Amino acid sequence: MRLLNNKPVQTFLATGPVILFALCFVVYLSFFISAFSGTYKSEVLQPLLADLFNDVSVLLVLCLGASVFFIVSTIYFVLHAAQNPLLQNGNMRVVWILIIILISGVGNFIYWLLEIRNKRLQPVIGDSLAYAGKNDWSRGLYTKS
Repeated sequence: MRLLNNKPVQTFLATGPVILFALCFVVYLSFFISAFSGTYKSEVLQPLLADLFNDVSVLLVLCLGASVFFIVSTIYFVLHAAQNPLLQNGNMRVVWILIIILISGVGNFIYWLLEIRNKRLQPVIGDSLAYAGKNDWSRGLYTKS
């Protein structure tokens, strides 16, 4: 439960997919442009960029890593939304889970911005009752800040 309240992990999992997608897009564009324009034969760019960006394996490994990262990030934020006690009003929990699943990388980032980063001052999931000295079966799952 402490992993769901870890701010560095939340920030990394929220911003990482967006940054990784942008990096994949840049590598894909550089590969596409160099493959069809003939710049891979340039003597100036060949030693530096040809080995890095013109190789299809770099693009494939980067896309595979991005896919795995997107899936892990989506699972993390779905679990966080499912256990977030601040989402008990109406159907907000279901709406956020659908947003996170349907628009994976961007949905994670939006959820992190609106529901995690801007809403709470202290952890609401996990051991927040332990800080208050209470010993309940819920272990802080229903404590609001």
